[in-house]
Amino acid sequence: MRSASGFHVGALVAVNSYGPPMDDQFDRIPLPKEGLVGANTTIAAIATDLALDKAGCKRLAIMAQDGLARSLRPIHTPYDGDTVFALSTGAISPPEPFSRSLLVAGAMAADALARAVGKALAAAGRAE
Repeated sequence: MRSASGFHVGALVAVNSYGPPMDDQFDRIPLPKEGLVGANTTIAAIATDLALDKAGCKRLAIMAQDGLARSLRPIHTPYDGDTVFALSTGAISPPEPFSRSLLVAGAMAADALARAVGKALAAAGRAE
């Protein structure tokens, strides 16, 4: 995804969640009856060319987790090991005040991750 300010945010995800995908109306889908602690996980990477330090990458990963919550319910269960990593190439200096750029990047990361989950599920035949 490209921001109006010119930096990019993208997401990669491997989905093996306990919680099922949300349907088009975001209605809950019945949960599987059984699960094993730690047997499922969804792991994602968020990448941006916006220059972020370690704290900025951590905030980006935290904000990106909203994308998991939008697309899989429940998320972060005792059966999951859900994790989001974030990285920055540092190629583009923040074009706006840093906090504003990070806010925009975080919102984009959540959108990109929700979209990536949907594409992963569709590719695996799990989404309708």
